[in-house]
Amino acid sequence: MALQRPKTRLMINYKQLTDYELFGLLKLDDRRAFTEIYDRYKEPLYVHAFHKLRDKEEVRDILQQLFSVLWMKRNEIILNSNLSGYLYASIRNRIFKIIHVKVWSLVIYLLYSNPFLPLKRLQITW
Repeated sequence: MALQRPKTRLMINYKQLTDYELFGLLKLDDRRAFTEIYDRYKEPLYVHAFHKLRDKEEVRDILQQLFSVLWMKRNEIILNSNLSGYLYASIRNRIFKIIHVKVWSLVIYLLYSNPFLPLKRLQITW
């Protein structure tokens, strides 16, 4: 069943809509649907990301990026599972990217700060 934008927004109680219905309205450029998605998921995503990164500013940044991309690419996004799965996978991928950059920054720092470090002893496995 295709979702259609209602004649008036007063008819919708966004808090009672499912994620699937909200995402359908989001694709119809409904800002209130976006706001409801943001309100539902900002706290659990923040807690999840903070447990991994332990940095409030980085977590705020990735949440800002995630929700900005969600709005900007709302018509391009295809959900393969459900909305929460998409959001958590997106956060996970952003966390991995941050950790990857931090690890390689540390490796480069160690290599350049100690030029006598024998490279044979530096073992990095992925």
